[in-house]
Amino acid sequence: AAPRSPARCRCRVAAVAMSAPRRAAEPESPESPPRVVSLQALHRRSSPLTLSHQALSHGLDSARRLDALEWLVQAFDTLDLADEQLFSAIGLLDRYAAASNAPIAAGPGAFALVLAAMLIALKVSGFKKDLEQARKLVVE
Repeated sequence: AAPRSPARCRCRVAAVAMSAPRRAAEPESPESPPRVVSLQALHRRSSPLTLSHQALSHGLDSARRLDALEWLVQAFDTLDLADEQLFSAIGLLDRYAAASNAPIAAGPGAFALVLAAMLIALKVSGFKKDLEQARKLVVE
């Protein structure tokens, strides 16, 4: 059998961890095999978190979203930040736009939202040095 890639192993471990029933401090048997969860089960479980294109475009039209994404990509590339944090920032911005009651207007307010999404993503999943670099970018 071919060796598993690290990404595939992490996915299986995450699927097993998410599907494992929570029990009161009961020791697990070292012989028990991990519970395998189908992708369909994970998809059903994540479906309440999905965004529709209609909800997303209500808060942020495609031209403004493209501008925001281009700026985020350039900023993350300039600061040499990880792609995972970029994806988190984009996801956060999309979720905010989909949940907003009114369309996000262009201008300084929209730019502040993009910066906020970037800083929150770095605060949650980045390193302190990355956050400091981003803060310097905001000040400049």
